[in-house]
Amino acid sequence: MAGGHRVQSLGGTDVASMAALHARVFPDSVLTRLGLEALRRYYLWQVDGPHEVEAFGVVGQGGRLLGLVVGGRFRGSMIGFVKREAPFLVGCVVRQPHLLVEERGRRAVRSGLGLLARPVRRTQVERPERVPDRSFGLLLVAVDPEAQRSGLGRALLEEAERRASAAGMERLHLTLDPTNWGAMAFYSGLGWQRLGVPGDTDRQWLMGKDVVAS
Repeated sequence: MAGGHRVQSLGGTDVASMAALHARVFPDSVLTRLGLEALRRYYLWQVDGPHEVEAFGVVGQGGRLLGLVVGGRFRGSMIGFVKREAPFLVGCVVRQPHLLVEERGRRAVRSGLGLLARPVRRTQVERPERVPDRSFGLLLVAVDPEAQRSGLGRALLEEAERRASAAGMERLHLTLDPTNWGAMAFYSGLGWQRLGVPGDTDRQWLMGKDVVAS
């Protein structure tokens, strides 16, 4: 129980619910527009890939997933997914060529092609030049639009901090778009700060928060 919300661990059998929640929260993301099957495969890779990852969330009435966090230490969270699912992802783009008309879609395709050319180092944490030592990364924090402003996001972050502390981690980190003023205000209000590591852009900052030992 966190903040009055019952948080439960999630796994491979829950990836369809994770995909559906992602689509509701991020309807305009490139992954969402590739389809629910692309999202389902993406989350299956996160929870069953070579990572030290925990997925947990809050399930509401009727089994509807209302909030989700995927966090931990990632080894190829995106590059491994792209390499494993390359033929499927290419097929998705071929069936939806309109994605290539938009700059965001073209950027995603260019990024995917670049990832295909890079090796996957299974024993190395992803982006070691940016990921702080002994830090628990949050790949995703998502709250259903119908459950927002209910304290659920805060509860999920409290649970993430508790799990990070139990795993011996000293801090949390995530990537945030600094132009998303609402999200920036929310995380800043909970003690998150910009880490200022190399690799930040005008649309992508690495944010962090020290973990309070439990």
